[in-house]
Amino acid sequence: SHGAVIISLECGFDGVIALDDLNIEEGKEIADVYKVGDEISAVITKVSPKDGTVRLSKVLADKEQDLKDVEAAYNEHKIVTAYVEKAIPRGVFAKYKSIQLFIPISQIDTKFVNDTKEYVGQELDVYVIEYNANRNRFVASHREVLQERINVERQERKEREKAERDAERARVKAERDAERARVRAERDAERARIKEARQSIFDSLEEGQKIHGKVTKIMPYGAFI
Repeated sequence: SHGAVIISLECGFDGVIALDDLNIEEGKEIADVYKVGDEISAVITKVSPKDGTVRLSKVLADKEQDLKDVEAAYNEHKIVTAYVEKAIPRGVFAKYKSIQLFIPISQIDTKFVNDTKEYVGQELDVYVIEYNANRNRFVASHREVLQERINVERQERKEREKAERDAERARVKAERDAERARVRAERDAERARIKEARQSIFDSLEEGQKIHGKVTKIMPYGAFI
C-alpha cells in the first residue's frame, strides 16, 4: 500500500500503520524513511478481526516517549529546544518533538515583548516549568534560560574583573616591593661603603702620626675632631 506500511505481528494478524500515523517529516515519502525488515514501535488503535488487521499508530507511540522526555526535562530542570509554530497575544505555542508547549508572553524574553509574532519560526531553548499530562498542559520558559545565561555572564565578568584588579594590585605591590628593596640595597651599600672607609682610616692611623681635622663638637671633657 502506497499510503501505509504493513507490519507482521507475532499474533498472526497484520499491523497497518497509515501515512498519517507514521510521524514522517513533511516532504518525505514512506520509502525514504522505512525499508522492508525494519522494526517499528507503535500503539494499537483499532483491531478488525474480520479482515485480520490491527490498526497501529507510530505517532501515539512517539508521543508517549516524547511525553516522558518532557516530564524528565521538567523533573530534572533540563533545557530542551522547541520550535515556535504559532503566536497569540498572550504567548506562543512551540513544538518539542510531537509535544506542543505553551510559552506565556511573560516567559518569552527578559525584555518586554511587544509582538509575539516576531518569535514564530524561531528555535528557543526552554525550561519546562509546568507539566500536566492529564490536562495536556505543558508550559515552558525561554526567559529563565536567558536570565540564567545573563547571570552566568555577569558572574564570569565579576570574576574576570576581580582577577584583573587582583593582578593590578599584585603588580603595584611587586613594583613597590622592588623599589623598597632597591632603596634598602642602596642604603645598605652606602652604609657598607662608609663603614669600609672608616675602617680604612682607622687602619691607617698610627701613634705619633700628625693628621689634620675639623672640630665638630666641644664638650666639657674634650673636643670631637
